[in-house]
Amino acid sequence: MQREEAIEMIRSSPLADYSAKLVDYLSPSVRIIVGDEAENETCSSISSYFGGQPCFPENITWPEWDKSDYLQAEIASIQKRFDAYTARTRDLPETIPGIHERRSTGFRNSLAKKREELALGPIPLAFLGQLSLREISTVAPLHGWPKEGVLAFFYDADQIWGFDPLHRGHCCILFYPKDVPLSPSEFPKALPNNARYPKRSLQFTCEWILPTFIELNDGQLWKTDEYRDLVERLNSSGIREAVHRVGGYPQEVQGDMGLECQLVTNGIYCGNPTGYQDPRRAELEKGVSDWQLVTQFDSDEARLGWMWGDAGRVYFWARRQDIEAANFRNPWAILQCG
Repeated sequence: MQREEAIEMIRSSPLADYSAKLVDYLSPSVRIIVGDEAENETCSSISSYFGGQPCFPENITWPEWDKSDYLQAEIASIQKRFDAYTARTRDLPETIPGIHERRSTGFRNSLAKKREELALGPIPLAFLGQLSLREISTVAPLHGWPKEGVLAFFYDADQIWGFDPLHRGHCCILFYPKDVPLSPSEFPKALPNNARYPKRSLQFTCEWILPTFIELNDGQLWKTDEYRDLVERLNSSGIREAVHRVGGYPQEVQGDMGLECQLVTNGIYCGNPTGYQDPRRAELEKGVSDWQLVTQFDSDEARLGWMWGDAGRVYFWARRQDIEAANFRNPWAILQCG
């Protein structure tokens, strides 16, 4: 879809009275269509694919996550709840015979599993795919993005949600500049089979899209059926498949993520409402608009073996300033599902 087509769609919609302002929100995005099994061609800086094995420049090793801080915090939290449960039920009669022991066994099993994970040390991240920025830039004008090079995406195989500062390291984007020689890699032995995804070819198309959430004239326009219908028409381009994309706006499952990215990367836990009530929020909110969608990976079980939570999506984010500087070393990934 061309920008002029999107503008015409807005002007001919029931929201024509808002068209001037809505056009200002239009953003280009690259929709990714997953194809058939990709050939095992020579590693190239101009090839894009999902799944399979990554290509690395010399001296680059498979990204790993040292999740020891996260696991130690998980162990402490489970132990605290186990101790509280034991103290609370010590002198209480059992309404269901054996229920106390079964629940205690559940706590012990959870602790044992976390301790086993901790003993493994750093774990390899799952490879999701690589995207050629040359191919991307020829399809859509993503403002400020580098036009050459490769982005390779890695994510925790256990599907970490991304609402805890201790999740740092659960995702990785590697950027390879133009013309850097690439060589095929091998899967690490520690990477489970269910995190080794089939290689698939990709095609790209341009979409001009609107954000899911928008407020105009002091009203929550995004709550109207007319706006939701317009967004759906723009975001789909007639393609009724999984919604993978690069740049533009995300199709959220649970709500806006800009504030979550800003708070959690500044050390604020966002797994419950307390993080959003933190007194630091007011100052940190000034940087929310810096966060831009890099990629959206949809659940795509049939083609890729991807099932994010309960048919959810994984979103990779980075700051606008970093994207413009081709610096993808500090991304943040958030998983959302219904």
